[in-house]
Amino acid sequence: MSNETVPAPEGSQSWEEAYESIAEDLRRSMPNYAESYRSLIEKLLRGLDQVTEEESLVRFVAESLGEIEWVRAVTPEFYGSEFHYRLKHAALAKIEAAFGARARLVEEIKRAAEATHAEFNERLRAAIAEGDESTQHDIFGEFEVWQVDLQAQMTAATQRMMYVPFAVDALKRIGSGLGLG
Repeated sequence: MSNETVPAPEGSQSWEEAYESIAEDLRRSMPNYAESYRSLIEKLLRGLDQVTEEESLVRFVAESLGEIEWVRAVTPEFYGSEFHYRLKHAALAKIEAAFGARARLVEEIKRAAEATHAEFNERLRAAIAEGDESTQHDIFGEFEVWQVDLQAQMTAATQRMMYVPFAVDALKRIGSGLGLG
């Protein structure tokens, strides 16, 4: 074989132009790193909501690392450290927003509970003053039902906050899996 360049066929583009055209087509068909970061972060944040105990944590981290590695392999300029930084900050912002919303909900429940409790006390004092034992008994029955409902509301409002440590641990494990310190 000689070192001569092969001429392009008559009436067509040069080999260099053809190569550049093919390379450009490949670049356009490959995912952009910013799009990859955004879509993968959205997906992982949805999955992070499902992490509620150690078993789901381990599964989430393993699946996430597999997806990250796959996207990293097909996405030019996908940097694990940058992706993890963005994921971590998006997750923490979501956690902080959810935590703030839950804290406001708890405060609303507390204020409503204080008002309802004051109403029960007022009704009970009136029933006691009148010597109406039947009404007193009914008030105590309502109070017990109300307390159960109040506890259910507080549990529902605070339960998601109990899973925050799992989410933080998942982010740490993903960082470790990506080789980040």
